[in-house]
Amino acid sequence: MVTPPVMTQHTTPPVYSSTPKPTHSRLPASASLLPTSLPPTSPVPYTPGTHGLSDTPHIKGLTMRRVLEAEERLREEEQQSAQQACLLPSLECIGSVADKQVIRAISFSPTGRLVAIGANSRCLRICSADDLLNRTSNQSSVDVPLLYEHPSYHQGSIYSLAWSSQGLLASGSNDQVIRLLQFKESEDIPNSTPIDITSHRSTIRDLKFMDTNQLVSASGTDGAVKLTDCSTLQSLLTFKGHTDQVLSVEVSGKDTIISASQDRTINLMDVRSISSVGTFELASPPASLSLHGTLLSATTLDGHLFLYDTRMMSPDTLVSKIKLHAGECRSVHFSPDGQLLLTGSYDRTMRMTSVRQLKSAVVAEQKNKVVQCRWHPSGLMCGSTGVEGKAVFWKTVSGASTSI
Repeated sequence: MVTPPVMTQHTTPPVYSSTPKPTHSRLPASASLLPTSLPPTSPVPYTPGTHGLSDTPHIKGLTMRRVLEAEERLREEEQQSAQQACLLPSLECIGSVADKQVIRAISFSPTGRLVAIGANSRCLRICSADDLLNRTSNQSSVDVPLLYEHPSYHQGSIYSLAWSSQGLLASGSNDQVIRLLQFKESEDIPNSTPIDITSHRSTIRDLKFMDTNQLVSASGTDGAVKLTDCSTLQSLLTFKGHTDQVLSVEVSGKDTIISASQDRTINLMDVRSISSVGTFELASPPASLSLHGTLLSATTLDGHLFLYDTRMMSPDTLVSKIKLHAGECRSVHFSPDGQLLLTGSYDRTMRMTSVRQLKSAVVAEQKNKVVQCRWHPSGLMCGSTGVEGKAVFWKTVSGASTSI
């Protein structure tokens, strides 16, 4: 007697057609020995041939067992595709850091060990990200230990933060100063006193390191984007390709600077030729940029998300566009693997969006406007800041949010 094959049970039963399949005399005689139903523990009886493989003439030479295995693989692939299409990671709060005023900026170090937090109160805080990674959601009320705190680090509000690959922390403020603070890889406190860069004449809205020592900075009202050598504190280049304040900057390799402005344009600038090599025009001002490979994401003050391919410098290089938020979207950030986008908005929500499928879901809500959100380098955690006066840390939970 032929031993019936073992059927895999499914949590979500597949939907089968009610139309019976014709019986073929070319099937092996052993087919009559197969069970017509599974034990009561199975939610749905299994009927061979419901995917149509066993009825296809060109596989008539296959054994029944191989046909059933092929059908099983098809069902598993269909279920996996369906789950990926409708489920996104969710977020669970694992801790927060509070301030009396708005917290604007947050940035994880490239190694993932440290996280920097900057507030309107002029205070700079450094916390252990390692401690947060080891937490669970039931520890969200436990204080996040501070490794370093300077209550008057700037003379004005801290708007932007960025880490270099060598542990150099840059901060920008509306006091028009960029401050540099060096951390050693093996230490949790700075090993130097702050060093100031004073080349800007307005608020430093955003910062990005192009390499170990070269820092790109964007200022407000003067519309200038500068490239500075942090080892010599000398300004290398100044771009003035915008007619209004620059809100965000990104870097592509060691030769391209990307800037987003209140003048409703995104400008791509070549460092070698000191000239613009492409401009994207939008209906609403782009407020935040994030780059992964050649794919550029931009969010706007009217709540839209745009995706561009930076290899093609023309207005028709728009890859995708989607309305995400009901309010201003001031922050967007690619996950480390480039598969997800995390956005924060003045509508008080954070959303997760699948880059490939453009499926999106609200993953967190705060009591007031969300100003900035950033991924941890591991992709297992992220942080957000807001008008509420809190920097909140979230652990990702796979496949728990239904897209809408």
